[in-house]
Amino acid sequence: MMTPSIYFKDLESRVEFLRKNFLNFDDIESPQPENQDKLKSFKLLVHAEVESYLENIVNDMISINKKQWKKKKITPSLYYLILFSSAKFGGEKKIADLSVKKRIDNNIASFEALISQNNGIKEKNLMKLFIPLGIDFQSLDQSWISTIDSYGSSRGDIAHKSYSVQVQLDKTSEGKNVTIILEGIKELDIKVQKLRNLRKRPF
Repeated sequence: MMTPSIYFKDLESRVEFLRKNFLNFDDIESPQPENQDKLKSFKLLVHAEVESYLENIVNDMISINKKQWKKKKITPSLYYLILFSSAKFGGEKKIADLSVKKRIDNNIASFEALISQNNGIKEKNLMKLFIPLGIDFQSLDQSWISTIDSYGSSRGDIAHKSYSVQVQLDKTSEGKNVTIILEGIKELDIKVQKLRNLRKRPF
């Protein structure tokens, strides 16, 4: 069985560290103001770690694509990237800009820009980051997608709304949601590793 990437292992380790430092109280004590602050800090930090993981693993795949492309090789994920790229053909006048090499370089650069502009872990973010690389989005657990999407939304509420209108958090629910999110990310991570090791053309 394929093992998760170092990026996932780092994420798992970091989240465990955050659990120990921010969820170090009994669930019944969740309503206390100081524990609400801990729970909110925990959610914000976990969200940041997950977002960083997603971007890192996608950037790693792009790095592999670029290295292979320099050797005149097109990886399976680069096939998909070319298919889904938002890079436009504007009828460039320079002959050099019309070459296949230039077009593929533009495809890669366009996707790199998309990664750098990513800001979240919601379903729409996942689709933009992973579908262009060849991940079958329909094969992902839909309950996991729903959970991580809700997590991204609730993180936004904490970050952008005042304390007086925020929903109260509890330790059990927050811990359970993060566990579900990590389990789904592990499955996604393995799919990315399989795609990374794929040698045959995908279609």
